[in-house]
Amino acid sequence: MKTDEYGEVVNGPATYEWVRDFMLMSQPIIIGWTDGAGSHHDILFVFNPMTTFNLQGGLTAAGELFVSVMRIGAWGFRTDRDGQDLHPNYVGEKLGMAGQSVTTIALTELINNVIEHINRVLFAKP
Repeated sequence: MKTDEYGEVVNGPATYEWVRDFMLMSQPIIIGWTDGAGSHHDILFVFNPMTTFNLQGGLTAAGELFVSVMRIGAWGFRTDRDGQDLHPNYVGEKLGMAGQSVTTIALTELINNVIEHINRVLFAKP
């Protein structure tokens, strides 16, 4: 996992792989993450959780990456995106954050890369 000089988790390939590896072992993972611009968020990732199949808002849980930014919001993002990245405005809307803030842009980068790394393993996508 990539960290900064304060021990905060930051974006980078080692972070994406570490988060992915825990989730593919069916383990939720929570990280203390920073956007590198002074914000700290505790983020919980859960991939493909068990469900009662009675979810609302278009969520299915099957193949979804659930992201919860503690004290802000949570959403399940589809992982079968065929190479289409999530947009910061969409992520911001779903998580209750400003779409074009430095934090939401960096968080969208984190989510997109975790999804990409999940797909590399599950679907052998380069």
